[in-house]
Amino acid sequence: MRPAVAVALADDCRAHGCVVAELAACTLAMICIHDARETFAGLDSLQQRVLQLFQAAQQDATFDSSGPDLVECVAWAHLGQVIATLFSAAATARVQEDGDAALQAVSRLESARPRVRLTFARYLLAVAELGSRASLLGRLDAVAAAALAEQTANDRVACDEWYAERAMVAAFMFTTRRIDEASLVQHVERGAAVGARQAFKVARAEYMRVVQVADTERQGAALDAARSTLQAQQVVQWIAYLRLRAELLIRCGDASGAEATATEALQLADQVFAHAPLLVTCLVTLASVQALQGRLADAASNYDRAAARALPGHAVLIGAWRDVLRGLAEVDRNTAAALKFIGGGLAALRSGASFSFLSTAPPLLAARVCAWSLDFDVETDYVRSVISRRKLVAPFAHARAWPWALRIHLFGGFRCDWALEAEGVGRARNKPAKRLLGLLRWLAHVGPEGIDRRTLIRQLWPGEAAEEQSAAFDMALARLRKALPDTNLIIVDKSMLRLDRERVWVDAWAFTSLCGHVETQLAGEAPPRPDVLLNWAAEVNRLVLGRYLDGEEDGAAMEVVAEQLRERFVNNQEQLAEALARYDVAAARDLLAKALEREPYAEQLYRALMRLQLRAGDFAEVVRTYRRCQTAISRAYGVALASQTQAILAQLPQPVPGEVAPKHKAAG
Repeated sequence: MRPAVAVALADDCRAHGCVVAELAACTLAMICIHDARETFAGLDSLQQRVLQLFQAAQQDATFDSSGPDLVECVAWAHLGQVIATLFSAAATARVQEDGDAALQAVSRLESARPRVRLTFARYLLAVAELGSRASLLGRLDAVAAAALAEQTANDRVACDEWYAERAMVAAFMFTTRRIDEASLVQHVERGAAVGARQAFKVARAEYMRVVQVADTERQGAALDAARSTLQAQQVVQWIAYLRLRAELLIRCGDASGAEATATEALQLADQVFAHAPLLVTCLVTLASVQALQGRLADAASNYDRAAARALPGHAVLIGAWRDVLRGLAEVDRNTAAALKFIGGGLAALRSGASFSFLSTAPPLLAARVCAWSLDFDVETDYVRSVISRRKLVAPFAHARAWPWALRIHLFGGFRCDWALEAEGVGRARNKPAKRLLGLLRWLAHVGPEGIDRRTLIRQLWPGEAAEEQSAAFDMALARLRKALPDTNLIIVDKSMLRLDRERVWVDAWAFTSLCGHVETQLAGEAPPRPDVLLNWAAEVNRLVLGRYLDGEEDGAAMEVVAEQLRERFVNNQEQLAEALARYDVAAARDLLAKALEREPYAEQLYRALMRLQLRAGDFAEVVRTYRRCQTAISRAYGVALASQTQAILAQLPQPVPGEVAPKHKAAG
C-alpha cells in the first residue's frame, strides 16, 4: 500500500466517525513511509495526528474492548502510538508502556498473518533496545520465531525486514556491551541472505562490529562493503551511510572531509523531512566534527539542537555531552565555570552508565576531558573507567593525575615511582644496576623524541668505542625492560630508543608541555581569569621541586638542558605574573616572590617584581628589591646589574642615594 492510499483511507474513516479505524490507517501510512526509505514527507503530520487521536481514543472505555471487526484495528492503533512516539520530537516517557500494550494487542490476534506479527515485532525492537529490556526482547524473538515458522512466499519481505532489523539491534547492543561478539555474528549471519532492499542494514551491523577493532583500514573496507549494498532510491539509508562515513573520517583525523560529509548528510536529511532520531544523529555527528576542530561553541549549539529533538533518555545524554564541551571551552578561561559544566555533565553520564561518552568524538577530545577531570578530582572513579574502557591515551604530557604506567622525576634529582626491584635494580647497589638506572635516566633526559643508540652507548660508557659495548648495552636494555611495569615502555625503532610518551610521565616533559600550553593561551584573544592563572602557577611549582638532576654524577653533562629549563621557568613565572597583574597586582607580586625563592639569582624576576612595585607606587619596595637583586647577583656572579635593571630606578620620583641613575629614563 502506498502512503497516499492509506491517508485517503484514514480520511474516509474520519468522515464515518471511526477513530480506531482511522488510527489503524494512519499507522499503515507511517509504516509505508518508513519502509520506502525515500522520504519522510508527511510523516510529521501523521505522527501528530496519531498522538492526538490516540489520546482521545483512550478516553473511550470501550477502546481496548472493541468488537471482533475492530480487534486488529486496535492492535494497529497501539503500534501507531509507539511509532509516533519513537520518531517524533514530542516523545513521551510512556513508550515502554505503549510497547507492552501493542505487543499484548497483537497477541490477541490469533489468526494474524506472519507478516503482521513480524511487522509488530520489528517496530517494537526499538522499544526493547531503547529501554535495555531483555524480557521484552525475548518476547519479540518468540513472536518472530513463531511467525517465521509459518511464513509463506508472500511473507518474504517481512521476514527479510525482521532479520535485518534484528541484526541492527544486536549491533547496537554489542557496542554497549550488552551482548558478546559471537551473538552479534550469529544475527549477522542469519541476515546474510536478505533481499537487496534490506542488505544495507545487515552490512551496517557488520560494520559496527568491525568499528570496535582499532583498525581504520578494516573499518573503511567494511563501510565500503555496506555502501555497495545501497540502492539508488534508498535516500534515507544513504544519509545513514554518510553519517557513518563522517564518523570514520573523524577517527582518521580528517576534520575537513568529515565536516563536508556530515553537512551533506544533514542537508539531505532536511530535504527528505527526516524524522527526529535521524536528525539527531546527523546533528551529533556534525557537532563531533566541530569539536574535533576546536569549535566547541558551535559543537555545543548543535548538541542543543539535537537534545531538543531527541527522546528523553537520549536528550539527557546529549545534554550532558553538550555541558562537557561547554566546560572544556572554559578550562583555560574560567575554572569555576568549567568545574560546573564538566562536573554536571559527567555526573549525568555516570548516572546513565554511558561509559562510551563522546563515542563519536575523537579520542583526543574525550581524553582531554578525562585528564582535566582527574586533575581537579571530578568524577574520578567514573573517568578512570572511561579511560580503561575506551583505552584512551594521555592527551598531553602535563596530565598530572592521569593513570600513567610509569612516573619519572628529574627535578630535585632522579627518582622513579616504580620500585625496579627485579634483579636488584631498585637498590642500585652494584655497578650494573646503576648502569640500568643511568640508562633510564638518559632516556628520560633526552625527551620523548628519543636518542640514537650509538650516542646513548657513548654516554653510558664514556671514552669507550660504541661497538665494543654493544652487547653489554643490549643486555642492560633487556634487563631494564624486564624490570619495568611493561617491557614496551621503552620503544626501540631501528637505531632510535625512546620512552613511550603515551604511558610514561616525566616531570621535565610535563613542565615543558605546560609552559607551552600557557604561552599559547596567554597569546589568545580571551584572557584567562585569575583562578586559571593561579592554577597554572601552582602546577608549575608542583613540577619544579628542585634543581634539574640535582646531585647526579653525570649532571654536568646535562647542564645545558638544566639551564634551558631554568630559563623556561623564569619566563613562565614572569608571563603569569604579568597576566595576573591585570586583575590583582598584589597576587602577581606574591607569585614573583615565590618564584624568587626557587630562583634567587634570576635578575629577570627581580626586574619584573620591581615593575609591579613601581606600578603600585610602592617606591620603597622598589629600592629594597633592587638592593636584594644587587647583593644576589654580586655574590653569585661577581658582576654589576644589567642596564635594564638599573634603568628602572630612573623611573622613581626621587634619586636613590648612592646610585648613579642612567642619563635618560628607560621604558619599564
